[in-house]
Amino acid sequence: LALADAGVEMYDLVVGCGLSRTPEPAPTWLLDPTRLEEEHAAAGLTVALMPVLNQVAGLLGSGEGGPTESWAEAVRLGLEGCQRLYPVLQQCLVRAARRRGAAAPS
Repeated sequence: LALADAGVEMYDLVVGCGLSRTPEPAPTWLLDPTRLEEEHAAAGLTVALMPVLNQVAGLLGSGEGGPTESWAEAVRLGLEGCQRLYPVLQQCLVRAARRRGAAAPS
């Protein structure tokens, strides 16, 4: 976001989401976990997405995430989170550009 706000040309914004998997007996992937949830997690996953290009820019997992299907579910959840966050980042950039435009000397 800082690079885009500074006017650096990019192919797309990179949006990231973090996930944590709760330990047994009822493991669940949590999107945007709290610090406490992260500390007690059995596994963690970070997903970075370029939404306009629909390309994964980064994927980092660690811990005991269970079967492959569990990791696939976490990646899907992370990608959905990134897609939902993208319009918020766009609005931030538009507002910042408007403020700069309003503050520019005439």
